[in-house]
Amino acid sequence: MEIFVASPSIHKITPTNDGAVEIFTKSIVNVYGEKSASEINEQPEGHEETFLGAFNRRKKFKKIIKGTRYDLLVAFENGIFLEKISGQLRCFDLGYALVEDFEGNEAIAHSPG
Repeated sequence: MEIFVASPSIHKITPTNDGAVEIFTKSIVNVYGEKSASEINEQPEGHEETFLGAFNRRKKFKKIIKGTRYDLLVAFENGIFLEKISGQLRCFDLGYALVEDFEGNEAIAHSPG
């Protein structure tokens, strides 16, 4: 199982590896990471910009690894979400994960915040 993460961050590569090892118990898992630009603000705000960052990372990363066989490609992006709750402005940090397999099927999820 060859998995590529659109980031060199150990904080993204390690959990990707740990999850894959737990899910794909009959496969040897190899996880690789390399920097890929999000092309959005350094600190994205809201769902649209945060998701766009993950989408852009995946798109750029596919160009970086063009011609390389992969089973899964993973892109992450975290963003800040401001919500008014009981009259007070609250700040939440959510992360989006965008996963694509070699056939182009994708799954999208976000953290609980």
